[in-house]
Amino acid sequence: MRQLGIGDCTGRQIRELSGGQQQRVFLARALTGDPELLLLDEPTVGVDLKTQHDVLHLLDMLQARGLTILLTTHDLNAVAAHLPWFICSNRGVMAQGRPEAVLTPENLGATYGSEMLVLRQHGYTLIANSPLVSRGHHRDRPD
Repeated sequence: MRQLGIGDCTGRQIRELSGGQQQRVFLARALTGDPELLLLDEPTVGVDLKTQHDVLHLLDMLQARGLTILLTTHDLNAVAAHLPWFICSNRGVMAQGRPEAVLTPENLGATYGSEMLVLRQHGYTLIANSPLVSRGHHRDRPD
């Protein structure tokens, strides 16, 4: 609880906590008993940027210590710099491997069914939906 910054939440009802505190309590609960495998569904949803960073940093440290972590997320920008291995799935595995190999416009387009833009600079990856092109509007020309 100390590593997650929720030591002051001890003894409080879950409904009294903020969304970010609740997410951290759920993660702390999952870590009790020193598990070998951690399954997480959207562990950073609904949290502020600092908490998101803290949670992902903690997961990175736990993974480095040998804990296997499997998580689902739709927030690719938050996890792109923190996770060592990705599996993109959409009714089957679309791509898997290291982030730089998996997070490509082709793989993400096949996974999400939408054109995706992937920018890499100074070791960071930024992923965005490409702007819409419809009814004669063009990306390089303002309306």
